[in-house]
Amino acid sequence: MTHGYPGGQPAPGYPPQPTGPQPMPGGYPPQPTGPQGYPPQQPGFPPGPHTGGQPALHPGQHPGSPGPHTGQQPAVPSGQPGQLPGRPVQGHSGPLSTGPWAERAAKPASFLRLVLVEFRKLVGTRSDKIVLAFAPLFLIGVLCLIILPQFYLRSASDQILPNLLGVQLGQLLLFVAVIKLVAGEWQYKSVQPTLLVQPSRLRYMLAQVSVLVGVWLAGTLVTFIAGPLLVKTRTAMNVQSYWLGMRPGWTLGVIGLATALVLLSAMVIATLIPNTAAAVTVFFVAVPLLTFARAGLPEIIGLIYPLEAAYAMAGLGAGAAQTIVSVLLWLGLLGFGGLVVSRRDAG
Repeated sequence: MTHGYPGGQPAPGYPPQPTGPQPMPGGYPPQPTGPQGYPPQQPGFPPGPHTGGQPALHPGQHPGSPGPHTGQQPAVPSGQPGQLPGRPVQGHSGPLSTGPWAERAAKPASFLRLVLVEFRKLVGTRSDKIVLAFAPLFLIGVLCLIILPQFYLRSASDQILPNLLGVQLGQLLLFVAVIKLVAGEWQYKSVQPTLLVQPSRLRYMLAQVSVLVGVWLAGTLVTFIAGPLLVKTRTAMNVQSYWLGMRPGWTLGVIGLATALVLLSAMVIATLIPNTAAAVTVFFVAVPLLTFARAGLPEIIGLIYPLEAAYAMAGLGAGAAQTIVSVLLWLGLLGFGGLVVSRRDAG
């Protein structure tokens, strides 16, 4: 039996609809679920790749509203690290590469600043300060031990000789600081910051030479004041003429040249031996050993003695050949040491 209109069309309301309670909005009774309890995905979700036009919206997102919070900061435009769109970097009024700090960093360090840095290295540690503080006292003590026992001080050469010995032996402690400045930087790699600020090794070496000139002036001044004064005291005790007071320019020249030559020998050792302990040991052994060896064999040792030119100026030289060879030898060693430093690896 067929219900409905003729032609097989169903009658309105047929088949009969369920008359029980209908599902309530909000998911009751429970709706079917997909894998892991999530609702089944609807056609078209998740959205496909964005192809232009308006930005792709997340489910439940209205046009113009921000997307879901993911715990991440908004994307940062390239070229402005840490800067939000439309906001300048905090502490800078313009691009990072045009700030005042960038202009200062681009300028090379002045030569005066380099000299001050090297002077700071000379007195940088407590041991350096102690050595430099006791160096004048040590020099005066050595001059007293050499000059005051003298009885034969009749000529100017006799009176200047104790001062030469005082320069060689009394300034050893002063030039220890010089060796630590030159050799210690390469041993402990403290030269790296200086060469990073200014890569020119010529300026670096000139700055060190400027500091060493100050050391030379200080050593010459202390010796020129203390040495002749002790000689004057001793000649008065011996009832002898004081010749150094009549020739102050010559006396200052001999003492200054002797101090410069001892400093030159310290620089040669420090540049060729980039180890503080080894350089100091060689300096403490070589200078006194050559001093006593020259007293016995002046014609032979004078060829390699660093102070031979000062002895010649004082009238105590072994000969012109010894003086010329000695000067050329130590100047050549100094030039070779500078060449080694200019090519030495600072890493």
